Amino acid sequence: MFKKMRIAFYIPILNVGGAEKVIINLLKQLSLNQKDNYFLITDATHSSWIREIDSKISILHVDSGRNIFIRLHNIKKVIQENKIELVVSHLTHANIHCLLLKILSSFKLIIVEHSITSYYIKTLRHYSFKITEFLIKFLYNYADLIVCVSETSKDDLINKFKIRSNKCHVIYNPIDFDSIRLLSKEPLPLKVNEFIATRRYIVTIGRLEILKNHGFLIQSLKNYLIENNLVLLIIGDGNEKNNLQYKINEYSLNENVLLIGYDLNPYKFISKSNLLIHPSKFEGFGLVLIESLFLLKPVISFNFQVAYEVLENGRFGSIVYDEATLIEALDLKLNSSNENFKIDFSKQVYDSYNLGVISNQYHDFFVLIS
Repeated sequence: MFKKMRIAFYIPILNVGGAEKVIINLLKQLSLNQKDNYFLITDATHSSWIREIDSKISILHVDSGRNIFIRLHNIKKVIQENKIELVVSHLTHANIHCLLLKILSSFKLIIVEHSITSYYIKTLRHYSFKITEFLIKFLYNYADLIVCVSETSKDDLINKFKIRSNKCHVIYNPIDFDSIRLLSKEPLPLKVNEFIATRRYIVTIGRLEILKNHGFLIQSLKNYLIENNLVLLIIGDGNEKNNLQYKINEYSLNENVLLIGYDLNPYKFISKSNLLIHPSKFEGFGLVLIESLFLLKPVISFNFQVAYEVLENGRFGSIVYDEATLIEALDLKLNSSNENFKIDFSKQVYDSYNLGVISNQYHDFFVLIS
């Protein structure tokens, strides 16, 4: 009989985001098998998604706002007090926290890299960039195993940071398709229905920040939306909200573009849309592309590296790089249909990314390094 492992996932704060969604889904699925005891180390007080964590998961609170050295001390303390044998950390800065602790402690560590690391650290300030780059090169090889959410992410770590290839393994992000199917059937809010009326609409989903490129999307579509009587719904919240609203006003798009804000269920918007556009400058994975394809919606993505991997070089969706190619792809997608292709790909997506398959891949690695 196998001994139950005590496994803790770590993320400094569980707010809205792709990595956070992965943690919620994985812990929910992993806790079903009752083979091991699962914990979540996070700042429970300031985590907006903390209520989404399954009740079978023990939450270990560590304040994310404290001095980094105090935070590391507190993480080490909860690991020791709860006899945690394996830590699974998520996101680059959290991975560095745990690797620093691992050098001084005796726990197994899997780190999960959700971004294209070399792209991510370029968004940091100069001194933070240099420090983070050094720490990744120095520390990452001390991990027992590194999970990369795409082949692109894996290649980036190996080639740009000299991480040993035998440490890096690809596990795609898991998707709870049953939940998505159910949530997609919910009706749209009344105010959104009234705004759309009988028009066709395009949807884009993501945090409102510069790297998500919503400003360029609005600018590129300013004439196309009006000329074709289309609606663009932008789902998400963030520090670029006021700037985006300014652009909407500047281009007289108040009848065509609506900032919805954050919504816990984006799938009701996707399922009733005519297509999804993902304008981001870079992503570690591009979760929303897979979710949209599962809901049988055509997708257009800007040409960040992982888009080529997820969409198989444009086979399963259009990949664009400027205003002209975006408009060309929109014309094609809005005026054509291939139902057999969509149904076939929906099944392929389900088989490749479903939560049960991915959680088993994670558990196999837990057993391997225990």
